[in-house]
Amino acid sequence: QIDVAVEPDVSVEEMGVRLREALPAHLGIATVEARRAEMSDLAAGFAVMVNAMSAIGLVLAILITANRLSTIYLQRHWELSVLRGQGMSTRSLVRNLLVEAGRIADMKPLFGSHPT
Repeated sequence: QIDVAVEPDVSVEEMGVRLREALPAHLGIATVEARRAEMSDLAAGFAVMVNAMSAIGLVLAILITANRLSTIYLQRHWELSVLRGQGMSTRSLVRNLLVEAGRIADMKPLFGSHPT
């Protein structure tokens, strides 16, 4: 990349013609406006890429969370079935699970978020 400053009495188009005559054919000549537009397009493409990666991360987070909740449910399924078999109502079972979840959520900041 070579930047060329144009004198006030020379037009940008005239300087472009002079440069095309003086430089080899494989070299390109671009104005500041064209380079700004190119940089703007590159920035927009980068923003699209970042948004796509964020969307992929969000989808993965949802899938991982759903998988973990499914695993926890399957681990507790036997215990819940025994409680239902002993006559506990669905409403009482759900209430006990919500109380348990609330107690765990209340105690988690006290002991840290890492499992022991």
